[in-house]
Amino acid sequence: QKIWQILPLGPTGYGDSPYQSFSTFAGNPYFIDLEELIEKGFLTEEECKTENVIASNKEVQPVKKDRNVYKIILALIIVFASIIAYYLYLNPEKTTVVTNVTTTEVIAEVMTDSINNISNDTIAADTTDIKDTLIVEETTYPQLEGGEFIIVGTKTEHTLKKGETLRTISLKYYGTKENSDYIVVYNQIEKPDLVPVGITLKIPELKTK
Repeated sequence: QKIWQILPLGPTGYGDSPYQSFSTFAGNPYFIDLEELIEKGFLTEEECKTENVIASNKEVQPVKKDRNVYKIILALIIVFASIIAYYLYLNPEKTTVVTNVTTTEVIAEVMTDSINNISNDTIAADTTDIKDTLIVEETTYPQLEGGEFIIVGTKTEHTLKKGETLRTISLKYYGTKENSDYIVVYNQIEKPDLVPVGITLKIPELKTK
């Protein structure tokens, strides 16, 4: 074997690890051979017995660094990644449509709000402003063709009782019998006159076009 790999020759750090050295240029005092220095006349035996030489061979403890900056940067990365992942991937029930707001502008606003909420040891993300920035369009629902209203979600649920009709249910929730067709469309009922008693119907939330 012609090529050998050696460990770093700097002072060792925590646990005597050569890969956590606290100095780039200093050498490791463990490699100083006092006997060889005596043989070559650089030191005498009396000099090697002094406290200075003994102290120089003691392990020097590395200075603890303030890691608050690294903690803040790491926390910021986690906050930004979590917010972006939520709106892009973790909210499948809604189709998010951003109107007149670019992705860059949204991320910039998120970063500004997050930085403003950072204290010395506390990092808080105000997601309320982010939700206000995004204009979200609800998941597409079945619509009544030519209707006066659009269905935007579920208002409540109703279990059909004996003697009730779709028109009386419409009157109960909308104040008019004329909106029964929206209940039919929303629940995809093929035969409105033959709806069985006991079935649970979803009452749609209506919004004027």
